[in-house]
Amino acid sequence: MDLDPELFKRALRAWPSGVTVVTAVSGSGFTGMTASSFTSVSLSPPMVSVCVDVAARTLEALRAQRRFAISVLASDQAEASRRFASRRDDAFKFETPTVDGANGCPLIADASAHLECDMAFEHAAGDHIIVVGVVTRAVSTERAPLVYWNGQYGGFAPLPV
Repeated sequence: MDLDPELFKRALRAWPSGVTVVTAVSGSGFTGMTASSFTSVSLSPPMVSVCVDVAARTLEALRAQRRFAISVLASDQAEASRRFASRRDDAFKFETPTVDGANGCPLIADASAHLECDMAFEHAAGDHIIVVGVVTRAVSTERAPLVYWNGQYGGFAPLPV
């Protein structure tokens, strides 16, 4: 029995997630994409994964350079998420401030956290590629994260204890 794609999408919208921008060095400069499908994989060695659409321009750069960076966006960075979620080639030409990462990949300035990674391996998964990276550098701040739920951006507020 085939699952109705709209029912599947509707069910997935019920899952809130943080928002990241994955960046890499490409032959023509930098490339990046918004990704909410990001997770930790292992503490020893420190590894994370991100799912990349097989048609994404960023995938080619990840494969070529074998290194990437992840910026966990802060609650006031929804515009950066929108910009990097588009299929435009010029996301870096707008006013999204970046800083240079130690591995050469750009990091979104003032994000909640930064992780710099060496690509360990990839795994095909339907219309996406699961990219697993070994984290070589991690920095976090006290900035509240951006949250995406049901097609909307929001923030995080802890429940009273």
